[in-house]
Amino acid sequence: MTVVFNGKKLAAEKEKILQRRLEALVGKLGFAPKLVAILVGDNPASQIYLRLKGEAAQRVGIGFEKKEFPENVDPQEVILEIERANRDDRVWGIMVQLPLPKESGIRNQELGI
Repeated sequence: MTVVFNGKKLAAEKEKILQRRLEALVGKLGFAPKLVAILVGDNPASQIYLRLKGEAAQRVGIGFEKKEFPENVDPQEVILEIERANRDDRVWGIMVQLPLPKESGIRNQELGI
């Protein structure tokens, strides 16, 4: 017996469930939780991934903020941005888009990842 799995259909169903749950949460909180995405460098694939993640966040009602840094950024600057986002009560998730460019000199361990 062959079973055909429709991933797009399942994802759409999951998004609708998440959207309803989020609407209820926003009603209780008075604001929509936000995801902060940090991008170091200009990797084209990473740009696409973040765009798609931002679109998905928008579809379900999550705030999305992208912070971009050049590949030669001082690691401390990225750490400070993570700490700033961590202090913001509206930010419920912080994501550092991997891979980090080798040229940046940032090691995953420096960012706690």
